[in-house]
Amino acid sequence: MNNSEVLHQVCLDGVGLILMPTWLIGADIQSGRLQAVLTDFQFHPQANLDTGIYALYLPNRRHSLRVQIFIDYLIQHLSG
Repeated sequence: MNNSEVLHQVCLDGVGLILMPTWLIGADIQSGRLQAVLTDFQFHPQANLDTGIYALYLPNRRHSLRVQIFIDYLIQHLSG
């Protein structure tokens, strides 16, 4: 499955385990809706595995100052 919202909901429904970043499911862990397991496991993606984050926007928003500021923010805070 490549839809994080569906994976998240499936896990909340108690159907299985998911591998997701804490920033997506941290609130559910803190509230007790989800429980962290395999906490010693660390995921290290392969160099050829695309794990990027992409900013998608409508073509008519291409030169929007708001969109550009948000993309710059993502680059600054999420690039590693």
